[in-house]
Amino acid sequence: MLAEPFRLEHLGYRYYAVQTMCRSLYTLESGTVVSKPVAARWAMARHAAWAPLIEASFAWPRIERPSSFDETLEFLRYTLDRYRRRKR
Repeated sequence: MLAEPFRLEHLGYRYYAVQTMCRSLYTLESGTVVSKPVAARWAMARHAAWAPLIEASFAWPRIERPSSFDETLEFLRYTLDRYRRRKR
């Protein structure tokens, strides 16, 4: 997703990416896989700084104020950084 960020210009894909990163974070920390909505709710509590972005992902396609493209990229980088730290 970071290699081809132009895909994130589509709001639906952007929210798909956010929830996918939530599931990745959940799996990194728990070692198990859950649904994206379950992981997203968990991530809102565990990674509170990202809660507004994650919460917005539940509102698509009826969202009134789309999330920031840059904020989504930052969340992807944050998840990747957590992964790299875990590998060490």
